[in-house]
Amino acid sequence: MGDNVLQYLQDSLVDQYRVLDLNILQLADPSATEALHQTRIAMRRLRSLLRPWREQGDWFSSVDSLSAELGRETGPLRDRQVLVQELEKRGARYQAVSRQEAMQTSCALLGGDLRYRLLQLAIINLEQRLTVGSDDYRLEPDTLDSYAYKLTRKLRKTLGKKNPDLHEVRKEIKKLRYLYQAYSEYLLPSSELTKALKRAQNELGEWHDNLQWLMISERETDLYCCRDHWQTQIDKRAERARKRLKKLRKLLRSTKG
Repeated sequence: MGDNVLQYLQDSLVDQYRVLDLNILQLADPSATEALHQTRIAMRRLRSLLRPWREQGDWFSSVDSLSAELGRETGPLRDRQVLVQELEKRGARYQAVSRQEAMQTSCALLGGDLRYRLLQLAIINLEQRLTVGSDDYRLEPDTLDSYAYKLTRKLRKTLGKKNPDLHEVRKEIKKLRYLYQAYSEYLLPSSELTKALKRAQNELGEWHDNLQWLMISERETDLYCCRDHWQTQIDKRAERARKRLKKLRKLLRSTKG
């Protein structure tokens, strides 16, 4: 089965290379509204694919590190993109248009960032190394299971705290859920757990978005018209998220790990 995991990883690396190649080229196109989001999804998936195997060597960690670095740097830009969508939905057209123009300029600059090409090169180098030196790597399902159990235990421990930090919980849920997605053929959580993770992440995502927008509005006074709504949503989403987390905590108690 280890050979199957190796082949799956190789195929997945090629898939993410293609996704990056397509969307990086489209970052400068104003009509390609999903290019940034799809680029970030590809980098996130790369991290989920590779993190269980980081101890295998520098070839794995280099792709992981570059993906993480670019993910961190594009996070605020993605927040801005979602903010523009929120402003349009709330009828704040003037505020949306002014930010859309600035955001598009930043996206165009991203497309020329050499690190994206370095990341693509690192992906291909890793895929080729896995092909040539397949006997040198032991990608065993047990290692994958152990990593999933580690993330499960960490999330269970965090949720067991009296007042868990919602930022921390959100990050840990994303890591576990995206790992399940990346290795859906090998990690088989119950459908109940999968749904609970998704629902909790969605609520925490809404909470996080509104919190980010409220913080931005403290610096950008033309957004004051939306502050009351965002504050209300923060409180509402936090309450709903905590209810989701209670259900998730109960499920995790009966989950192996």
